[in-house]
Amino acid sequence: MTETCFRSGNHDQKAKGDITPPGYKLRCLSRVGKRGGGVAPLFRDTLSISENVDLTSSSVETLAVAVTHDAITIRLIGSKGN
Repeated sequence: MTETCFRSGNHDQKAKGDITPPGYKLRCLSRVGKRGGGVAPLFRDTLSISENVDLTSSSVETLAVAVTHDAITIRLIGSKGN
């Protein structure tokens, strides 16, 4: 998972495709109502990923995602101070 400068929507589709290797998916989770991009987990296409909860406060941006394969789910939480 890495911080990105990608915008929400269908913007930057070519760049997203260029950095995604075969057998992988890139899921961009953009900041809403703020400048900058967001985060983008890059993961094997055999896994599924879903945004779980946005725990952003006035001083810290936090994002939790769930990564699932078969019946196993792992929750990842990343945060960044404003």
